[in-house]
Amino acid sequence: MPTVSDENIKTVWIDRMQLLVRSDAPIGTISFATLIPPDRLVEVGRFQTTVPHLKAIVDLICRNIDYYPTKSSPKPGA
Repeated sequence: MPTVSDENIKTVWIDRMQLLVRSDAPIGTISFATLIPPDRLVEVGRFQTTVPHLKAIVDLICRNIDYYPTKSSPKPGA
């Protein structure tokens, strides 16, 4: 299917990302923020999608930057 770009969408710099996954449904929300000096984070974007789509996004990023992290061991007491 063709993709149509919206020229009104601005490109923003991202300094921090937060991911929240619901416990009652396979849905996640990713929030992006940028740092405004001296010490303020401002949310600049957010999207919500299914966990399978989130996994596909992570896979796409890993393939394109040739980075495949390994699963870390749980921290003691966690």
